Amino acid sequence: MLAVHLRNVVRSSTSGKAGENQEAFKAVYNWQFVHCIDFWSQVLGGAADVDLQRENAGVESPLKPLVYPLTQIALGVVRSVDEDPGSWR
Repeated sequence: MLAVHLRNVVRSSTSGKAGENQEAFKAVYNWQFVHCIDFWSQVLGGAADVDLQRENAGVESPLKPLVYPLTQIALGVVRSVDEDPGSWR
């Protein structure tokens, strides 16, 4: 679910047309997207828990490699708002 949603957001945000770019901002700056990032942050944060890893004899969760991409996506969204604050209005 996360990969499909984020792939669509990235695809729409990299379009070259001005009208489509405004639609890309609307796709990212809505509550559905914010809740999606929040949900996956909670899931992946729990999966990357060091105490949980110790309890499982040092075996890492298979979800742990997804922490970095999710962080980069969230930071990219925040940076894009910071660069062009009028674009989301």
